[in-house]
Amino acid sequence: MPDVTPPLPEAHVRKLAQKLVDGHLALFVGAGISHLARRKDGTEGRLPLWGELRRQIANNCLGEEADEFSNPLELFDAVVVEHDRGTLETEVRRLIDDRPYEPSSAHQDLAQIPWRDVFTTNYDGLLERSLAKSPVVSERDYDRIRDEARPRLFQIHGTLKNPHTLTRDDYRLWDRKHPRAIHELKDVFLNGSVLFVGYGMNDPHLDTLLEKVREMTRGYERRFYAWTWQTSQRKRQMLDRNDRIESVNLLEETDWAAAFRQLLEAYKELR
Repeated sequence: MPDVTPPLPEAHVRKLAQKLVDGHLALFVGAGISHLARRKDGTEGRLPLWGELRRQIANNCLGEEADEFSNPLELFDAVVVEHDRGTLETEVRRLIDDRPYEPSSAHQDLAQIPWRDVFTTNYDGLLERSLAKSPVVSERDYDRIRDEARPRLFQIHGTLKNPHTLTRDDYRLWDRKHPRAIHELKDVFLNGSVLFVGYGMNDPHLDTLLEKVREMTRGYERRFYAWTWQTSQRKRQMLDRNDRIESVNLLEETDWAAAFRQLLEAYKELR
């Protein structure tokens, strides 16, 4: 059987493994990881990435006017104006319903790693099922997790039951409405290390996250990490220059699970 080349460079994976040993590495999970899940009945179908979600909601709710809105947040605003908030939430729940899906091998492998904490901007429940954790969603949930064992799971933009952060206005008011979440993020950005996985370069969630990183770490020299999906060298150089993010490019879907397994093995060796 031929040797399989590990997807992560040795120096990169050892660096992350040491941060795990030190208890400092937090994971941020984007829609690309949910997209790996397969249907339980074996039929075709995936949970949508942002581009497909935007197209489906646009076609279902706005019809011929859909092409006006290339940015999902502007589109969601338009749906609320044209219809109402309930219509938007119903469409999101229908299109990102994870109940017919099984967590992927990447979900299963990441659940074995001793993260400082796990944060996600996804609304689905695949991480909740994989980690067997009740997620922190609203401000009142922070009282519940005071003494909870790590890693804790934070769904910072909500769940399908409570998708509290969907529109551009939701994002603009996020800091004001979620001060305890802001405190948690600031702590991890300033005192921990962060690995972003499953985010596309055009993901509006990534844009808002990186904006918060820049705000919270202004004046501090912080380096973060990312595993990106089929991203050009130029874009990864931009991540490094603008946001001090060291990124590794993954080329095959199987690389996600393999990367988590490689990190876990490196952690075990160091420990």
